[in-house]
Amino acid sequence: MKTADLVVIGSGPGGYVACLRAAQLGMKVICVESRSTLGGTCLNIGCIPSKALLHSSHLYEELTKHGHDHGFAVSTIKLQLDKMMARKQTIVTKNTRGIEYLFKSNQIEHIHGHGWFDQNSLTNDGRRITSIKQESGSTTQIMSRYVLIATGSTPRELPKLAPFDQSIICSSEDTLSFTTVPKKLAVIGGGVIGLELGTVWHRLGADVEIYEAATTLLPSMDTSLSTFILKHLKKSGIKFHLQATVSSIKTSANQAAVQFKLPDQPTQEANFDKVLISVGRVANTQGLGLTNLTSETLTDPLGRLIVDSQFATKAPGIYAIGDVIQGPMLAHKAEAEGVAVAELLAGQTAYLNYETIPHVVYTWPELAAVGLTLQQLHERKIPVTKSSFSLRGNARAKVWGEDGGFINMYSHAETGQILGAHLASPHASELIAEIGLAMNFQATAEDIYRTCHAHPSVSEAIKEAALGCNHQTLHN
Repeated sequence: MKTADLVVIGSGPGGYVACLRAAQLGMKVICVESRSTLGGTCLNIGCIPSKALLHSSHLYEELTKHGHDHGFAVSTIKLQLDKMMARKQTIVTKNTRGIEYLFKSNQIEHIHGHGWFDQNSLTNDGRRITSIKQESGSTTQIMSRYVLIATGSTPRELPKLAPFDQSIICSSEDTLSFTTVPKKLAVIGGGVIGLELGTVWHRLGADVEIYEAATTLLPSMDTSLSTFILKHLKKSGIKFHLQATVSSIKTSANQAAVQFKLPDQPTQEANFDKVLISVGRVANTQGLGLTNLTSETLTDPLGRLIVDSQFATKAPGIYAIGDVIQGPMLAHKAEAEGVAVAELLAGQTAYLNYETIPHVVYTWPELAAVGLTLQQLHERKIPVTKSSFSLRGNARAKVWGEDGGFINMYSHAETGQILGAHLASPHASELIAEIGLAMNFQATAEDIYRTCHAHPSVSEAIKEAALGCNHQTLHN
């Protein structure tokens, strides 16, 4: 039987980062991963491949639709989807091999197999035994002081309406590997994944229709962002059906017939080559043998593990982070939790501010948010000063031909402390970090606008939004 200080089940962003930090702190770490490559959903079939396709499809759209604006006499550009997919896979492989290198350089052992707990997983001295079923069929066991569950999540299926068939009814994973561009693509769900993947295939030539049951896209984000992106993507040619109830999806002859109903209208039907089901994700807590750990209930009604402020479950020695616990299913949130739990297990004090975790949608322009929405501020009856700076007043955005976005910043009306920011901007995913850092140190809008920003840069728009909190905007 192998021994370790810490066993981590799952090598996604939360799991592998926890391994690295624990190893840095002197712990003997073994990582268990059921996938043949490290990196979890994010690196293999999620964040990284989707962003690779978003970038490639953006370049394709820029050349085919806007090349003439830059003086390019482009007559014909041929899409080579196979090469685009090969580039995506090369990026994925480089990233997963990078984790392998980090594991080796930090003396972290990696076992390929499925980890679970049997009824005898707790030893007399309080250690945990993790069982691992390997691909060969053999079983390995590891005895450790702690076990961290970081098994992530999978796309939510609609088994009664449209079970995944990996051909016509597709998950986000399937949609990242189409071999041809579908003529017509239906996206069920107007959340982050649906908008991003719908954008990819629309840019490459598909007619895309998005069905969302709510009254708006991205209902958890600030209304300013959801309103903006709906208008922007409609203008690009994507068709939206809000408040849509999809009642039936039937497949036949390599097509799917989608029946749906809008308020005060009769039931309609539309045919598609592919249907992406993008209605959220579910925690991967099945198959772990959780009922063998304790008689207490370890999961909530959504199947997520219940943990305390130290990431400990109700089962002694078992911890959890990332998508399998409460909170937004974000890779960077899992990473932060991975560092925190490793430091706590090593006897250190860990700090994690959930209020400053950024949210990003990688459309173009990108959307990014940190802190509270305007609705949340009003609900909490916090006195707020709202500043909105249009990118029409930003020189760098004009250079890029992307001056249709904005920076909204909300500060406390009495103290000036920044409470939230919501960006629709090129590279908003990069810009949002400045505001998150400021909020983490409880900075005021004045702290930001008295910091010199490079010119020309889109970051100047953040400075202008901060100036607006004191009614001093210069370029609006």
